[in-house]
Amino acid sequence: MKFLGIKMIFIIALSLMRSVVNSEETSDFKIPTNFKPVSYELNVTTHLEDKFIFEGVVCIRMICVGATDTIVLHSTSLNIDTKSVVVANCGENVIPVSSVSFDPDKELMHVKSTVNFKPCDEYLLTIPFTGNLTDDLVGYYRSSYVDKESNQTRCVIIKILIQCTAQVIKKYK
Repeated sequence: MKFLGIKMIFIIALSLMRSVVNSEETSDFKIPTNFKPVSYELNVTTHLEDKFIFEGVVCIRMICVGATDTIVLHSTSLNIDTKSVVVANCGENVIPVSSVSFDPDKELMHVKSTVNFKPCDEYLLTIPFTGNLTDDLVGYYRSSYVDKESNQTRCVIIKILIQCTAQVIKKYK
């Protein structure tokens, strides 16, 4: 009888977690499933001498799963030159980008094309960016410590991946 009670509590807990995960509030922050990422190529240069900034380019290879004219990504605290964002199909033909916009409250970036992306086609999205190494302990940040032997302050650069859920890993594994 004790086992049955524990089993019921477990089932109720799973039901409650599912209702939280499926609520409209959390879905507002999820990116649409119109694209499946295939690979990411990230190049970052970090400037430590005087400015504590970084610059880079990310190239995201993805397959279109559902017809759409917009690619939606998570993005926050980056400076993106919207005129330099490029989308190309695998035949290396550039797809015209009509606009790049941001929703800072939801930390989303929208890349809108003048044409629809076709299901089963592969695309390459290239985004150049810059950003500041902050001391907020979030994302790509800097910190420092005092070296006991030399009594000098040393800089430490730390990159933290904040959003990596088991659901995303399972879905694209």
